[in-house]
Amino acid sequence: MRKKISAFLVLFFGFCFATTLQAQDSPHPELFVQEVSRAAAVAFQKRDGLVVWLDRNTGERQLFGNPALLAEKFRPGSLMKLLTAEVAMQRAASFQYRCSGFDRSTGKTRHCWTSRGHGELDLAHALGVSCNLYFSALAVRLGFQALRHTLQNYGFAEASSLPPSLSPSHLADLGIGDSPLFHVTPAEMLQFWESYLQRLARPEFQALRQGLRRAVREGTAKRVGAVGLEILGKTGTGDSELAAYRTNGWFLGAYPTENPRCLLLVLMKQAHGFDEAARLAEKIFRLAKSFAIVR
Repeated sequence: MRKKISAFLVLFFGFCFATTLQAQDSPHPELFVQEVSRAAAVAFQKRDGLVVWLDRNTGERQLFGNPALLAEKFRPGSLMKLLTAEVAMQRAASFQYRCSGFDRSTGKTRHCWTSRGHGELDLAHALGVSCNLYFSALAVRLGFQALRHTLQNYGFAEASSLPPSLSPSHLADLGIGDSPLFHVTPAEMLQFWESYLQRLARPEFQALRQGLRRAVREGTAKRVGAVGLEILGKTGTGDSELAAYRTNGWFLGAYPTENPRCLLLVLMKQAHGFDEAARLAEKIFRLAKSFAIVR
C-alpha cells in the first residue's frame, strides 16, 4: 500500500512540476505588453519618449509612450554610423584608423566621446565602441554623394533636401549623425532598421554584424548584453536643438542575431545621452525573456 501511495505521489508531483515548466516556457504576450507599458510609463515620467516592439514573424507591433513622436524629426546621432558603415561595405573600403581622442584634419578640433581614445580600429571594432572620430574620418573618405545616395535609397525624406555638396567638416558631422542639416523620424528609423537587418544576412556585411554584436557584448550597449541573450544593438545620442544641455537618446535592437525576429526601437527625448534609452531597452528584453517572448 505504501509503495502504491509513494508511486502516486511521485507521479502527481512530477505532473505538477512538468506542468509548471510548460507554463513557464509558454509565451505570455499579454503580461509582456502590460509590464513593458509600466516600465515605459516610469521611464517617461519626466520626459517624452517612445518604444516600438515589432515581431517580424507575425507583423504585430506594440507602441508605448507618445505615438506623436513617430513623425517628429530628430538628429540620428550615432545611429547614422550604421549607414556610414554600410556605404564602406558596399564599396569594399577597408579603413583602419587610430583614435587618439581628438582630430584636427577637417579644419576644426573634434573630440571622441572618450578622451582616452580608442586606439587602432577597424570597422567592426569602431562600430562596437561607436567611435566618433573613426566614422567622421570614414565619411570624409567615402564622400558626400555616396552617403546621400544611400540615405535616399532607404527613404529618408531629408536626404533629398541636402545641399549639392558639403565641406569636409560638415560631411564629418553628417557621418556621425550630428549635422543640423539632416534629421530622421522614428518611423523612418524603424523602417530603415527592418531593411538594414535583411541586408546584414549577406556574407559581405559580416563586419557590420560583428560590430553590432560587439556593441552589446562590450560596447556602448553592453547594459543590454547583461540580459544574457544574443542581441544586435546600437545606441545613439543626438544633440537636442531645444536645450543645449540635453540630448535625445536612441537604441535599436534585434533578437536573435541570426535572422532577427524581434525588433526594438527606443527614443528618450531630452535625456542625458544614450544610457537612459539603453537602460529601458535592457528592461524590455529582460521582460521578453521572463515572459518567454524570446528564448
